[in-house]
Amino acid sequence: MGWLYVKEFGSFSGSLSEKAERFREVVLSYGNKGVAALIVLHIVQDVVSVIPAAVAQFAGGMIYGLWMGVFTATVGIAISTAINFYATRLLGRRMVSLFVSEKMINRAEAIMAGGVSSLVIFILFVIPFPKTMIVYFVALTQYKAWKLFLLSAVGRLPGMILSTYAGTAIMSGKTPLIIALSFCAVSGLVLVIFRKRIMNAITKPRP
Repeated sequence: MGWLYVKEFGSFSGSLSEKAERFREVVLSYGNKGVAALIVLHIVQDVVSVIPAAVAQFAGGMIYGLWMGVFTATVGIAISTAINFYATRLLGRRMVSLFVSEKMINRAEAIMAGGVSSLVIFILFVIPFPKTMIVYFVALTQYKAWKLFLLSAVGRLPGMILSTYAGTAIMSGKTPLIIALSFCAVSGLVLVIFRKRIMNAITKPRP
């Protein structure tokens, strides 16, 4: 779907809302393949982290509306969370070290050696925070998979609704709302960009 966005959306002339409507029409013309492509986009985004999750969720709201957009995001992210979790359980630190520095892994393991708090995990899923890292680090422990999947689904839901609704809002021309939601999205993007510094600060050994 990313290539389609560049190929189609980027070539349109007119206002932002007109471009969005045209892009929406193009994707909808693919029928069920469009829905499948959006779910795959969510999976790839969460596994590879090529783009912020909010971008894929925004696209879902813009194309399919709020609830269908949230549904595709929920399905895609549930699948990607399972992939990340079980891949880490299978490969261990080798898997995590592909995306996270050894120093950060050591710090996270030292913190979790004293036990993994479900409340902390839930809060990290709710706030703008690198979700994939949470899955990686928790998967290195004996924490039960079904608990993590539940916390991930519930904790991510508010953010998914917010980002998806932003896409819906642009189709209805709600400019003030779009500005407010965009601010939230930019704040989340900043956190993603500086995720390593944030993780270093959080996992810094206490004196």
